[in-house]
Amino acid sequence: MPQKNDYWSYAFLWFIEGKPQLNSQALQTYMTEYFNGLYRSNSKIKPVDNFTKAKFQKIKVMNDDQETYQGTISTLNFLTGKPIRFYVKIHVRNYPGTSHSALMYEISPKPYANNVWLKLNEIVKGFEYKN
Repeated sequence: MPQKNDYWSYAFLWFIEGKPQLNSQALQTYMTEYFNGLYRSNSKIKPVDNFTKAKFQKIKVMNDDQETYQGTISTLNFLTGKPIRFYVKIHVRNYPGTSHSALMYEISPKPYANNVWLKLNEIVKGFEYKN
């Protein structure tokens, strides 16, 4: 069955307490743990340890971000057990009048030049926090 262009492409938000001090290494650790957990909780195939590798770097700040990161995650597809690579953008935003921060994630197996990123970017641009 042919897959649509946006297959496995999605955006999600972590709205967390405080204003964490983030860096590439911390995000790599969080995303490695997150994707390992997704695989283990959704797959009957138990992989060897250290099957997810995440790599991020800080890039020019985008939109209303405090910080913006870009990178890749190589992990296992929990539906097939086969390797899959995701391209990722992470938007860190802090809002006045709240003690929370938003970490917005855009994820796709498609490279950044693919049109699916236009859709993902629109989701991030459209996010508003109303106190």
